[in-house]
Amino acid sequence: MIRVYHQVGTIRMDQQERAELFDLVEAIGEVVPASQRVDYNEMRRECFMVHRPSSIYANFELEVTPNAFKAIASIVRRQFRDLPRDGLTSTRFNCLDLLSRDLDRVFMGLNWYDKGYRNGFAFDAEEFLIQGAFLRRHDLVDHVRDLVRDVGASRFQSVATAKIAIKGAIDDFLISNSVTGNDGIASLWRCAKKQGKCPGGEIVWDGPLPLDLAIEGWRNGTRVW
Repeated sequence: MIRVYHQVGTIRMDQQERAELFDLVEAIGEVVPASQRVDYNEMRRECFMVHRPSSIYANFELEVTPNAFKAIASIVRRQFRDLPRDGLTSTRFNCLDLLSRDLDRVFMGLNWYDKGYRNGFAFDAEEFLIQGAFLRRHDLVDHVRDLVRDVGASRFQSVATAKIAIKGAIDDFLISNSVTGNDGIASLWRCAKKQGKCPGGEIVWDGPLPLDLAIEGWRNGTRVW
């Protein structure tokens, strides 16, 4: 069995905050995707404040044609419609993740994300891949940015045409760089044996992740079940 981990909380939190967050997730009974809980205003700042490194301005305004930039802004704004206005939690996701629709997914790593503490849940990665989860061998967000820049360099007749091209390119890229089922399991074992071959490798689950599937729960460094 290969374990993968979903970490709850961040290294910036103190022990009590992390413990309370663990208890909350355990009580809910599932890991909720960021799109259902994230602070709306935090993500809006990430995407639309010019000086933010992940903003659409910093990443695309000078890199793509005008209709392509308008298309990117439209795609991002459409994603904002689904974010909760009363969301409270912060997230490691940024606007490039939003553009890729990764806020609708739950991510698990081959190691704890912040190695200074263990707070969260462990799962059987092979079982996930059989059930339809995907393995990404590394974080794809920088590649998505470069892809959108390449596609967006074209001169589109309209914003609508640019949106279709950009969304299609992102979807095709994510699919082609993800594996599942037996192919995913074989690739996962190669990653586990040779970490350098897939640094940042992660299992991706679409939608809420039921804790019934977890095999371990860790609360502030202590295994509690």
